[in-house]
Amino acid sequence: MQFITGQKLALHQLLQTETQFKLRVQVQAPFEIDISSFGIAPNDKLFHDDYMTFYNQPQTPKGEVQYQLQGNMHSFAFDLNKIDTARTSRFVICATLSNEQSQIHNIQSILVELCNQQGQVLASYLLNGSNFSQEKAVMLTEIYFKSDAWRIAAIGQGFNGGLKALVEHFGGEVEESAAAAPSTIKAVIQSGKLVHVTIMNLLYLKP
Repeated sequence: MQFITGQKLALHQLLQTETQFKLRVQVQAPFEIDISSFGIAPNDKLFHDDYMTFYNQPQTPKGEVQYQLQGNMHSFAFDLNKIDTARTSRFVICATLSNEQSQIHNIQSILVELCNQQGQVLASYLLNGSNFSQEKAVMLTEIYFKSDAWRIAAIGQGFNGGLKALVEHFGGEVEESAAAAPSTIKAVIQSGKLVHVTIMNLLYLKP
């Protein structure tokens, strides 16, 4: 099944009774793109910095989402049975540029695939550079809980302001350091509320 932007579908229509699956994101681009998952609370804000899942934080606290990178293939393994929907009712898969001089429209393609436990591709969503103009970050797809059912949506929404604009969309205030590379984030939670997100150059450091 090939998704188009804006399309939504209940996961059981693809997975039947399975509750474990993977979202794979394959990037073809002349520059580095970071792929991450944001765990969003029912108030549509980032639940906690522990629920930003990416290269240097590859697992949520209870193993709800686990990340792997092999070559240009990013993989997020979901276990719906482990998710407390009162805490995190949405998981948004996002792409951000490591180099803010680049733009999403310069990519060749980003392919998102939903796979079952056997590795079979059940649905896919393809974006290419012509879908964008000035954007430096994009929400690709999301897994969300609504009306007692888990669903998937193809989003394709870009942000000209890059990671900063993306974080602010999820309710964070961005604190930038002059010495920090603007490609990473750190959320601060006080009394259960997201207070601000600090952009740091440590979280996405890769060997």
